[in-house]
Amino acid sequence: MQKYRFVPVIALMLLFLMGGKSFGDLYQGLITYLPFNGSINATSGINGRLPSGSVQKYADDAPPILGTQQSYIFDGTNGGVVIDNAPDPCEYTLAAWVKLDSVGTSNRNIVTRGGNDTAGGSWSDCIRINPSGKAENYLWDTAARWITAPTVFGTGVWHHIAGTAKLGGSMQLYVDGVLVASWGGPVGTLWPFGNRWVIGGISDGSFIGKVAGLGIWNRELSAESIYSLATKADPFVRYCGDQDTQYSMYDINQDCYVDLQDFAQMASAWLTSTDPLTASSNLKSIQYIVVNFTRPNIDEVRAAFPLVEGATVQVGVGAIYTPLSDPESTVLAQLDSDLAAAEAANMPIVIQSDTDCWTGSGSLWNWWDPSQPGYDPNNKNNVEWYGWTSDSALKISWRNWGQQIRVSPAPNLMAPVFRNALHRSYDVIVPKVVSWWQDLPHNKKNLFVGFKVGWESGIGINAWYYPNGNYYKETYPNDPSHDPTSGINAHSPPAYGAQQIGYAALVSEGIKTSGTITETDLARITGKHLTDLSQRAMSLGLPREKIFTHTQTWAAPGLFSLATVNLYSCPGCSFYSSNTGGSRAAFSDFDLAINQSGAPHWATPECFFTGSQTTANWKAFLKNTLDTRCKYLNIYNWNSIKNNPAILDAIRQVVNESVK
Repeated sequence: MQKYRFVPVIALMLLFLMGGKSFGDLYQGLITYLPFNGSINATSGINGRLPSGSVQKYADDAPPILGTQQSYIFDGTNGGVVIDNAPDPCEYTLAAWVKLDSVGTSNRNIVTRGGNDTAGGSWSDCIRINPSGKAENYLWDTAARWITAPTVFGTGVWHHIAGTAKLGGSMQLYVDGVLVASWGGPVGTLWPFGNRWVIGGISDGSFIGKVAGLGIWNRELSAESIYSLATKADPFVRYCGDQDTQYSMYDINQDCYVDLQDFAQMASAWLTSTDPLTASSNLKSIQYIVVNFTRPNIDEVRAAFPLVEGATVQVGVGAIYTPLSDPESTVLAQLDSDLAAAEAANMPIVIQSDTDCWTGSGSLWNWWDPSQPGYDPNNKNNVEWYGWTSDSALKISWRNWGQQIRVSPAPNLMAPVFRNALHRSYDVIVPKVVSWWQDLPHNKKNLFVGFKVGWESGIGINAWYYPNGNYYKETYPNDPSHDPTSGINAHSPPAYGAQQIGYAALVSEGIKTSGTITETDLARITGKHLTDLSQRAMSLGLPREKIFTHTQTWAAPGLFSLATVNLYSCPGCSFYSSNTGGSRAAFSDFDLAINQSGAPHWATPECFFTGSQTTANWKAFLKNTLDTRCKYLNIYNWNSIKNNPAILDAIRQVVNESVK
């Protein structure tokens, strides 16, 4: 065997031993990183915000290792900096460089999770300096918990402090990259009421000193990652395939880490290849152009797109199942049939369990009509409301699928009964998919593209409610000709030109019981909905790289991250556009969410090019959307394109040009 077969394998192994998963690790779960180098803008994640009365103050002083020139001054009078993104965490990491000017009779909170802009009277998770000058990590999980550094922090000197905690796990406190205190736990359910992070100025103990290089994560960072934050000028080095670094070539599976999985994949290819010099070029992940169906016609798609050997872009199908409407036996029979057909035809497949568009039995939503199936007056808690009480429960919603149609009332995404129904549906479908995937032979594992969570999830767009909408259901129960048909504007949140809904979800989740609904409220509920389902899918055996969220588009900055990013899935959103530049170029905030997620992939789970229907335009649309980390795009739908030669030719050209 030639010696050169082992050179890249050994190099990759040495690279792993030198750094392992710390490469790119800091991007995963990152909410924000603020250098405070003359600005409250983030280099990655959510920008800071100045609450009313706050004034920015900077010092020409920074930790030497960071290579920056300035830091943020907190003097007890200039207020704090707010990060408007604090979904209830199951785990967290808070880290910052600080130079303490003085201690006091109260704690000096560096960063705190709170319920208002000063965390006044209601706050929890934080890192702080206590009145003795010692660093602490504090949380509330039905009782106050805190761990304290053994030595005095000292004034006038830069130190790095980091605190971590994880539900069911432990708490840690690090000073200058070294673990100095811990509590074995187990940590209980963390305080559920915070909706922002407050840096520096809080009413119960403002920090007095300077802050730089502050980061917030919605997960527990490893000790190695925290050490890199405290010891490296640029700890945020990425190793994704779309990054021009010396290590990118070794990210074989394109998950933004260089680790033993890459080593094993490369080693296997080199040791079995008859052409070792080019073996590594064939290891990169497959990407997919998927065409969507309600019931997939796999043979028809395969006839239009014969299998192309060696292509790194392949055509697949998307299949939708409706467990909230159809009997379990029907859903499982359809799923078994589709999975068998996909394996037989070597057809990649995306599986979607429809949990957002219920249309069948009224057992979850019929609260008003005793003569119809599923009647239960308590069902008014499972549907959305147009006001703050269940007296405003919906009886009807509308949707635009090519034309306006009547649908069942929009669900209350946070209703316990509804969430239990969603969990049961996943318990039926996901294990079947996992079993099929695990039983596939090694050379067919790529047939399972992924499992899609949500369906353009959100509140008020795909199931909207007209003002006085119940009147039309009551007065014309089977005659939609009298229904309103105008006013809807998907680009005008939070009501989208219709009657505002979302009240039921906010009340059920304890977020609001009065006041005005904002787009941020809707994104937060959507994020909780998708996080819960993603976590359920993972608990049933799917890895993160096979789980993809699907949300609507959002207008305000930071809301794509709030709605679609979580620790259990890869982010995705719809893209209908006449722009051939791709969804990341069209939605800068979605691009930010992708980078913040730390996920190995992302997806465009629903798309269609709406511009001039030429082969060149479609080809550009497809290629620009399928950037390096995009796992798949899903064209809606097959019937819309199967008789259009220009579109079919564009897909074939993209596939053929991907052959290595």
